[in-house]
Amino acid sequence: MQKLPKRVYVKRRILVAALTVFFLMAGCGMIKKVTSPSFTCPDRTHTVLQGESLWTIAEKHCDGDLLAVRYHLTQAYGPVIQPGDVIELP
Repeated sequence: MQKLPKRVYVKRRILVAALTVFFLMAGCGMIKKVTSPSFTCPDRTHTVLQGESLWTIAEKHCDGDLLAVRYHLTQAYGPVIQPGDVIELP
């Protein structure tokens, strides 16, 4: 069995290192995009009024992905809110 020249091994190592760096950078970019908030809520708190739901509160006080806002509110307060409850917006 014939041994490959040293320059072939060096080129392979450089290629593997470059591909590894590329995939790590691409992965970090995707993770940052997925985890960054896709909404903004300028108001920090809201007192629930008669007839309001999590959806109407999200529509009134937040911009962007309202489904994400409603998801966060449901996780924090459950599906049922009562008039007079003070909720913190995400």
